[in-house]
Amino acid sequence: MFTFRDKTIYIISPEAWGVMRISKHHYAIELARMGNRVFFFEPPTLQGSTRGVLIPTNEGVRRVTYKPLARGKKYVGRKMYALMQRRQIRRFIRELTGQPDVVWCFDQGTFDDLSIFGAPLCLFHPVDHNLERNMPPLARTADLVFSTSPKILEYMCPSGTQGIVIHHGLNATFEQFARQRLELMRGESGVPTFGGRIGFWGSLFKESLDRRKVLRLIGAFPEYTFLCWGASQMVQNNLAGKNDEEVAEFIRALASSPNVKMMGPGTAEDFTAELPGLDVLINIEFEYSARWDNGNPHKLMEYLSTGKPIFSTPALMYADTDLLFISRSEDVVSDFRMLVEGWEDWASPEASIKRISFALQNTYRQQIDRIESHINRLGGEGS
Repeated sequence: MFTFRDKTIYIISPEAWGVMRISKHHYAIELARMGNRVFFFEPPTLQGSTRGVLIPTNEGVRRVTYKPLARGKKYVGRKMYALMQRRQIRRFIRELTGQPDVVWCFDQGTFDDLSIFGAPLCLFHPVDHNLERNMPPLARTADLVFSTSPKILEYMCPSGTQGIVIHHGLNATFEQFARQRLELMRGESGVPTFGGRIGFWGSLFKESLDRRKVLRLIGAFPEYTFLCWGASQMVQNNLAGKNDEEVAEFIRALASSPNVKMMGPGTAEDFTAELPGLDVLINIEFEYSARWDNGNPHKLMEYLSTGKPIFSTPALMYADTDLLFISRSEDVVSDFRMLVEGWEDWASPEASIKRISFALQNTYRQQIDRIESHINRLGGEGS
C-alpha cells in the first residue's frame, strides 16, 4: 500500500518560495511534517547555477533554485530542450537530492515529460487555467491528475487518465486558529456587533481581482476601515500576477484612501493575529479570468476557517452552499449593504460554526490522505 511517509518528493512549482503561501507551498510543508524529504523546485531563472542550489527553509522543505541549460524551447527546439532538461535533472538527482519517489507537479509549462525524473509516481495538480485552454503535454505522462476545479479537469485530463477534484486545503496556522475559535464559540449565543472593519488577504497583483469593484466598495463606505494584506510592490510578490499600470494605479488608489490600511505581504500568523478585530472578509473577482479559476479561489478556504462572514463574487465550488454571501450583481455596494442588513443571520454563532467546520474538513493533511486513497484505489506505486 502506498503512503506519503519516508519518501523523496519533488514539488514542481510555477511560483517561488516566499512570504505569501498558496497550495503548492502548503502541500510541501505538510509533506515535510509527515516525515518526507521534500524538494521544492522553483521556476528556473536566468541567474544562478545550472548545477542547482539547495536552500533550506524553517519548515523542513528544501528549495531548489537553478538556471536552465538553455533559455527556452524556442531557442533550441522542443526535442533538444527536453534532452537538456533530462541531463540537468539527472545531475540534480546525483549531486543534490537522490532519486525521487514522487514527482508532484503544479507547473504546466516548464516540463513536457514527467518521465524524465524517473519517479515511480507522477502527479499533475493544475490549480489554474492556462491562456490557451489546452492540455499541456506533461498531462499525458502523469499517473493521476488532480485539480481544485472540474472546469480545469475538463480539458487538462487526458483520456484514460484518472482526473479527480480535490478541494483547496487549510494550512496549519489557520487550522489552529479555527480549532481555538470553534472551542470558544461553542458556548456563545449572541451575535457580535458589526464594527465596520473589512479584511482582504491575498495578491493585489492577481489578474482576476475586480479592482474597479473593490475601489467602488471602499469609496462608498468611508466610515468603514479596509485592511489589505498583500504585496504592494512586485519585488515583494512571490506569486504570479499582473504588473502593469492598471495594477500600479489600483495600489496607489488603495494607499491614498483614508479608510484603507495597507498591511503588507504578511504571513498567515500576521493575518490570524488581526482576525479578532475584523468583521467581514472580501473576495471580489471577475466572473471570467484568462488564467485564474474563479470557481474556487484559494483564499476562500482560509476565510471560512475564521468563521467570519465572507462577501464574495460567485465561486463555482461553493454554488450549492450557504457558506458565502454571494454578490451576483454589478452593484457591489447595494449587495454589501444587504450583507450588513442581514448581519444577525450571517454573523450568528451557528453560521460561523458551519463555516469553520467546513474548513476543518479540508486541512492539507486530510487532502493528502484523500490523494493517498485515490492512489491506492488505482494501484499506486511503492509502499
